[in-house]
Amino acid sequence: MNKIKNLIFYFGWKGFRASLFGGCLIALVAVIQQMVFFHFSFHQLNYKFLFLPFFVGFTVGGLISLLKKAIGLEKKARNDLETLNNNLDKKLSESIIKWREAEKQLFHSQRMESIGLLTSGVAHEFNNILSIIQFSMELYSKDDPRNNNAELEKKIFSAIDRASALIKKLMIFSRRTDENQFEDFDLVEAIEIAIKLMSVSVPKNIILNYDLVEGDYLISGNKQEIEQVLINLVNNAVDAIGEKNGEISISLKLINNSIVQQALICVKDNGMGIPSDKLDRIFEPFYTSKEVGKGTGLGLSVVHGIISNHLGMITVSSEQGSGTEFQIFLPLKWVEMEKPVNENYKKTG
Repeated sequence: MNKIKNLIFYFGWKGFRASLFGGCLIALVAVIQQMVFFHFSFHQLNYKFLFLPFFVGFTVGGLISLLKKAIGLEKKARNDLETLNNNLDKKLSESIIKWREAEKQLFHSQRMESIGLLTSGVAHEFNNILSIIQFSMELYSKDDPRNNNAELEKKIFSAIDRASALIKKLMIFSRRTDENQFEDFDLVEAIEIAIKLMSVSVPKNIILNYDLVEGDYLISGNKQEIEQVLINLVNNAVDAIGEKNGEISISLKLINNSIVQQALICVKDNGMGIPSDKLDRIFEPFYTSKEVGKGTGLGLSVVHGIISNHLGMITVSSEQGSGTEFQIFLPLKWVEMEKPVNENYKKTG
């Protein structure tokens, strides 16, 4: 044993001098000159190690430590894991609650931004309506035989009808519903409402087209949120086109297969497009490629969140200078199709 201890001391002192007080077991055993069998405490668990030297020729190459016994290790580890699991569950629940609150605030903020964008278009439309009424009333009030009062009355009532229809559209959009409430609704109806609203605010230099292929588009979700998605995408398209003459197309079609029925909504514009190095970031919250003061960066992140909540998917393709196309895939409620009767089938038994 003395020979082994001397060898250990020699190796420890010469080979691990810098680590004598750094926790090196070989050097520590050599310095204290005690038995090779060694005890120490680690995280309140008692371990017993047996250190076996190995030789390279006549020189000790090091020590191999063998764990003989861990007292209370299994029980303590189990208790620690249970405590850790409980803490993780609590933290996860708190994080989910905070995430949902932040999502609601994000949706509300973006909705307010959309309403602000609609306001300018609505105000312009109302000004046009009021101008027609005012001009017609001025002519009507003049006792001029050249005026066609019947035609003036027709213009006035037509303008009033336009104003009334516009107010109804705004009331539909501004209605308050529970953001978490899902119900069955017709996707076509939601798209048509969004188109009617956007037709008011889309500038005259932009043509808004739509092509909705007939079919059963029953979806389970939040109708108001789907309308919000389309309004956001059309608003982005309007900004991308700017003051030049442009076109925005909205299309809807069914995708049928044996596994799932989906609706495919496409929103396409011929605006300035999105640079390829920015495509991967457009759905990030608060990221915007617009000029300062012209966007919060909330629109597309809210769109992505809404589609994800509806178990759908959104993709984007764009070429700078040519335009952008967003594709939205939404799962539809399965409509049970009537199975064809096989005339060759005969019931037996």
